[in-house]
Amino acid sequence: MKKAAWQQHIDAFNKNNLSKMAHANKHDLVYSQLLYWRQKLSPKKEEPFSFVKIKPARAVSTLRVLGTLEFPSGAKLCDQHGDSYYCQNA
Repeated sequence: MKKAAWQQHIDAFNKNNLSKMAHANKHDLVYSQLLYWRQKLSPKKEEPFSFVKIKPARAVSTLRVLGTLEFPSGAKLCDQHGDSYYCQNA
């Protein structure tokens, strides 16, 4: 089956309320191939985080490096350059 045909199946799957397995069975598709093509033809997600420089609203005279705060999503918050902070992906 060609890419265009798989795209039609993926589009149809996205519009119905069937599970992946039910959709594969209904259209006589190999389940693992449906999973492969669904991942291959899905839009790529961009990384939700990038470097962002922020400055405190007021001057802080006793700013100390406290280390790195890492969130479950992989984002980090750390004091790297005096009064500037950077957020970055893990």
